[in-house]
Amino acid sequence: MVKRRGKKKKRQEEHGRRRLRQRCGFDSADRDRIIEMIHNGTAKFVEKQSNRVTVFDVEIRGIEARVVYDKERKSIITAVTPDSLNDYKDDLYGH
Repeated sequence: MVKRRGKKKKRQEEHGRRRLRQRCGFDSADRDRIIEMIHNGTAKFVEKQSNRVTVFDVEIRGIEARVVYDKERKSIITAVTPDSLNDYKDDLYGH
């Protein structure tokens, strides 16, 4: 059995980039700034979900977003804004 290596990080990064662009309107420079904020401690800690996954609140260009960060892979897993979260809830619950 051959073990595939490295695909999770790539796919996770792609997913994070898509969600930052789709839900927050952030580009790659904004993504890099968010990761820098997490590394230097200026992002607001929300909760630790596991040994590798942590949730932070950030503000870039006046837009607030909640990001889920994987410290093992040093990448953003996903992101939501309060508005995008409300849109998702509406779709989910049919309100």
